[in-house]
Amino acid sequence: FVPKYVSLTKASLSDEQIDEIFTSIKKAIWCSKGKASRFLMKSPGLIPYLPMVRELFPDAKYVHLVRDPRPCANSLIKLAQKTIAQGEKLARAKKKFEYGGKTPAAYPHLPNLHEYLDKYGIASIRTAANIWKDGMDFVENVKASLDHLFEIRFEDILMDPEKSIRDIFEFCELRMPDQTHHPVWENIRGIGTIHHKNEYTDFELIEQICK
Repeated sequence: FVPKYVSLTKASLSDEQIDEIFTSIKKAIWCSKGKASRFLMKSPGLIPYLPMVRELFPDAKYVHLVRDPRPCANSLIKLAQKTIAQGEKLARAKKKFEYGGKTPAAYPHLPNLHEYLDKYGIASIRTAANIWKDGMDFVENVKASLDHLFEIRFEDILMDPEKSIRDIFEFCELRMPDQTHHPVWENIRGIGTIHHKNEYTDFELIEQICK
């Protein structure tokens, strides 16, 4: 709800805030019966805070999945629209909803986000494409400082799902489930299967912005 970029570091957090972060992760692991060996955070919203994550979790591993900006920007628009609808639903349900009347920005809060929102609007393909470009640039600028980074393209996974998943498991120091673990292998075999048709548009415009 506050699309402002803040350059966070460990030093900018209080001891109480740091403790809250670690406690939240412990709670999540506890919900998995305390047997989890990895805590996975799958959120592009973390991109602007990678330097802080590196300081808080020096042994963290980063899997950077690079997706074609044309469908990705369109997907970001879908997410923005769904988030706006959810915000409106919360505002109607809660009389004292703190952010009532404000529009949520479901994008990584990178330095230029506020400018894009003012210039193009929240559900604009220009905003989404520029955020894709800025996110890629941000990762490119900080990835040399990340000790454990694995970068893979979406298309590579589609081309050889089993090898790609094995490579990711190996990078994360996790044992690849054997063939008896049916849910995992059903998912792997389903990679690339289209379950719905997206009406994606503006490919030429996205190419101009992200080229």
